[in-house]
Amino acid sequence: MQPSLFHRLKNKCPSLSLISNNNYNHAELLNTLYTDLYLLFTTRPIYYGRIDKKVAEATILNYGVEVVDNTKLQGDKETIGKLTAESILYAINNFEKRLRNVKVEKEKITADKITFKVTALFNMKIISFVVTWEISVASYSLDLY
Repeated sequence: MQPSLFHRLKNKCPSLSLISNNNYNHAELLNTLYTDLYLLFTTRPIYYGRIDKKVAEATILNYGVEVVDNTKLQGDKETIGKLTAESILYAINNFEKRLRNVKVEKEKITADKITFKVTALFNMKIISFVVTWEISVASYSLDLY
């Protein structure tokens, strides 16, 4: 299993091949994953726009989930939803290597929120969680199933 971004950033991180999940049960690994996802969704990239994937994997320069500018889209919720889903998928694929086969599906659109269901493979098991984009305050929230 790939280590999280934070494990890779540690100064005294052992070789990636030595990091193992053999000493942890699934619940502990899942709790660590959700903590790291919370940090990902509460962080914004310094530079907006896509950067080369190899650069993104090697640095925290653009760590975080990009904010979709509602004002430029004049409140078009369908376009906002599509672009937000793409931003969520991009961030997870670049910064959370423990998740595989990530799917982001739009669940619900209201006047002030867009809700997405994220499904992925983690530690050989399917997991799901909900990400909500609150349009008026431009923030993400993460809810676990």
